[in-house]
Amino acid sequence: MADVWLARIAAALLRRGAMVHALSAALTIGAVLGGSVAVAFGWHLVWPVAVVVALIGLVEFWLAMRVAVDADLFSTLGDGDLARFDEAMGRLELMPGGKAGRPMEVRIRGALRLLKLQAMLLLLQIVTLFASSILIR
Repeated sequence: MADVWLARIAAALLRRGAMVHALSAALTIGAVLGGSVAVAFGWHLVWPVAVVVALIGLVEFWLAMRVAVDADLFSTLGDGDLARFDEAMGRLELMPGGKAGRPMEVRIRGALRLLKLQAMLLLLQIVTLFASSILIR
């Protein structure tokens, strides 16, 4: 029964990745638009920053997809039938065989590590934009 609550709590935490992604997507779109304007007006110092922010955003997007899938999986994994879950993931080639049989806590730590990395990438986008706005002046 403890695994049920662990999985539900993990799913709730992982769903917060959507908030992180929304902010990152806004910054990424802004960077693409701003970079386009910079190229059009010949602002040579602005577009490289926009490219960096957009590339970070693409990596964040990939992590957001992984976190969202994990959130969905943990919300349905509460019944604790990890053996059948591992078998299905292996058959779909979504999980290496060496990762099968791990306890729920280890799986949750791995998923939360992805969420933290996603948040760090958002922070890196913000810091890059802030630092560049100071340096470009």
